[in-house]
Amino acid sequence: MKKIIIQGPTYPGVQPSQVTLTSGQSATIGVCQCSQCPFDLRVLAAGAPPLSWRITAGESFWLLSNLSDRHPVTVQNMDDWYQYVIVDPGRLDVPVPFELAHIDLTASSSGPKVSVFGHEPRYIRASPRPCSVCQQVAARRPLLDQRSTYFAVLGELCVERLRGEMDAVLPTSAEMARRLSSRGHPISAGAVDAHIKYVAEKLGLPKGVDRATLVAVIIRSGLLHQPA
Repeated sequence: MKKIIIQGPTYPGVQPSQVTLTSGQSATIGVCQCSQCPFDLRVLAAGAPPLSWRITAGESFWLLSNLSDRHPVTVQNMDDWYQYVIVDPGRLDVPVPFELAHIDLTASSSGPKVSVFGHEPRYIRASPRPCSVCQQVAARRPLLDQRSTYFAVLGELCVERLRGEMDAVLPTSAEMARRLSSRGHPISAGAVDAHIKYVAEKLGLPKGVDRATLVAVIIRSGLLHQPA
């Protein structure tokens, strides 16, 4: 029988609390400082707002209901930090497709989290192939050329955030030029600026868009992937 596991925050030397659900079962989870609140899983998290929610296990996904009337709940995909779901206060039965997820308890990315270990995703065995005309049109020009210098620049710009370090400061053009040059891609800081501007224009972003927005668009669109 398929199960999902809900686990409270982990602290050194303390075994985290867990709740296991099978399809159709539900559990309430909430921040509790008194150890008396009527939740199936009480979460002790200093500085966290009085969040509470209900998780219901489905066949291939799980549902989250936000029982708070003031605070939204953010659910992040552990496999891709740029995939997340925000459940508004009072919203019921929002389907969450992530196999492995973190539920944030504070605004800090390094703060305590509740983990949900859900169902392994299912995939179709064979997908319909596009016709030859569509294949030729798609193959004429990729959105981003992985052999180009600008792609190497993008990789250097996004590398820390691709690793899940959401608060990482983006490197300067001089830092990127130095790193790329040391790996056999001689380039100046001015050329780095030009390549970044070119990609922003290529993606149709507004003129003068900041680099953080460019990085978010690139990662969320799947144009770059986490380095090995």
